[in-house]
Amino acid sequence: MTRHPWAIALSTLLVSFLLSPASGQEVVRESRVFDIEFLTRAREDHPGPSLKLKSTSMAMPPLMETYAEKRQLSPDVLADMIQVNVDPDSWNNVNNRIALGGGKLFVTQTPENLKRIGDLLADVRARVGDFVEVEGYVLGVKAEYLEGLLGILENTRTGAALGEKAVRSVLGGAVKEGFVRVLDAASVLAFSGQRVHVASVEEHAYIRDQDVEVAQDESTSDPVVGAVGAGFVLDVRPVVGAGDAGVLLDLRLEHQTVLSPFPTVEMDVGTIEIPRVRSLVVQTTTVVPDGGAVLFAGAHQDDGSEAKVMLVRARIKRLASAREPGKTPGAGRRVLRIYNVRILTYNVEDRRAEDEALGMPGASDAGAMGPAFMEEAAPEGLAVTGEDLVEMIRTNVAEDSWANERNSLSYSGGCLVVVQTEDVHAKIDALLKELRRKRVVLVMTTARYLEVDADALRDLMPEGLAGKHTQIDPETRDALLDLARKGDRAATLGLTSHVCFNRQATHIARRNVFAYVADLDVEVAQRASIHDPIMRVLSDGVLLEIEPTLAGDGEHVTLDLNPGLARASQPFREAKVETKQGEATVHLPRVSTERLRTAVTLPDGGAVLFLGGSALARQGRRTALLVSVKLIRLGR
Repeated sequence: MTRHPWAIALSTLLVSFLLSPASGQEVVRESRVFDIEFLTRAREDHPGPSLKLKSTSMAMPPLMETYAEKRQLSPDVLADMIQVNVDPDSWNNVNNRIALGGGKLFVTQTPENLKRIGDLLADVRARVGDFVEVEGYVLGVKAEYLEGLLGILENTRTGAALGEKAVRSVLGGAVKEGFVRVLDAASVLAFSGQRVHVASVEEHAYIRDQDVEVAQDESTSDPVVGAVGAGFVLDVRPVVGAGDAGVLLDLRLEHQTVLSPFPTVEMDVGTIEIPRVRSLVVQTTTVVPDGGAVLFAGAHQDDGSEAKVMLVRARIKRLASAREPGKTPGAGRRVLRIYNVRILTYNVEDRRAEDEALGMPGASDAGAMGPAFMEEAAPEGLAVTGEDLVEMIRTNVAEDSWANERNSLSYSGGCLVVVQTEDVHAKIDALLKELRRKRVVLVMTTARYLEVDADALRDLMPEGLAGKHTQIDPETRDALLDLARKGDRAATLGLTSHVCFNRQATHIARRNVFAYVADLDVEVAQRASIHDPIMRVLSDGVLLEIEPTLAGDGEHVTLDLNPGLARASQPFREAKVETKQGEATVHLPRVSTERLRTAVTLPDGGAVLFLGGSALARQGRRTALLVSVKLIRLGR
């Protein structure tokens, strides 16, 4: 009969307890089983689905995928932590033992040390056992209210990282007064560091293609049914910071509506339906205060008087409070402390817009609209590793003290476990606070595509634009936005407002996506032929991909900008092809785009105006891109 490892370990400990010989004064030992499964259990990631309408397969991907498992602490690290920090010399005695198995920790020790082990495990649970409630809201916001709100946020210290009072104002007072409508809402719980999702999706079936078969003098086709999703997806990995550092949120947000009924195209092979969707997508990493929220906005001229805003809120839920450090027990006495450093060691990756192209990606295969809008780029992680952090502390904080074997420093599961004197702990705490202060600097970028009367531009800037772009002062920016609000000499074509980390490439896209018949393949047999339609998608709307880099002075930021604005002419022009079986149709869409790829350095609170062309503007007007930036520093 095979015995479970924990049973063998327990038997060994009990035998050790019963047979340990007495030498001199009898030492009382006890055996105890500690449940450590909560600390060592692997937490699976659960990424959410994508609602994107794609050329090759327009059906939704599976709702749930399983990624690599993650655990808070390994059992071996936990056992080492105990032996290093609880009466280290006592473990040299063969009668004091520690064993692992089945999510349990089996210990034989003195009652005093068993209590210390229990206290240590309770403290570790309090430090690494946080979980987070994340709420997501999709709001319809009146354009004039949104402009006023963005104006306020761009002039406050925390920018689009809203505190609890501001969240209540947006979700409470503004809703009551009719400026804001809640279009969708969802919430989800996650352990700190675990990726989870919540999705509320309605699938719309449609005939997306025809499967064509041709043999000798006969041809046939079978309809291929696809599905396109409408709804809201909140995909998030929350990471709890220490103290007032808040909650880091690695986010993917999608909200999509289906524009029905779908137009149909009658082909010689049968009927094909042409789905159309309207979406807002955000991918970024940000930080919010506990109980606070972050705000993203996307608007396009098709939206009329109501813009779409996504608001994400996070609340920390704690199983228990970590023990506060007690008074110094004496000069030079050592104290065990556990420091949460997850925000410092979290790998902030790029979230580029490869899948959010504007225009007609793939049309260049036929020599049409030029290359796809966005280029792929490998993600670049931005973090200090746990090993680097340990080395940094050993080198910069009381360097000589670490030669003493009773002082220890180790990293596991996003935490530093330190045994040191009070004065050294104070220096470590100060260093970690300074590192958090430097890392948690967010960049809020608001980009507005405008069409502006040429005379209005001359009135606002008599000196003219220095080349194609110029920095403008707050008064000129506000005057330009005021013209757009009035709508007589200027208008807003598209808007995005976005928050991300320093040196992180992220994006926000508000798009209309359309399927269309891009080409026809001809299937030929001996005495029969039939057309096989090739389906693609195109999109118009507004897109901002951005990568900010802070200057060394902390007051300026360089923005690597990749924005775009596009408008597709509706309805699509059609070309008819006659066949023996009937008539086939090919769509010939026309998409006008404004594209920019540049870098510009701005001061905190600054703005820059880029002049565009006239392809997307009415007669006598030019497009202009107004970009403003705000640095957000939390926890100061």
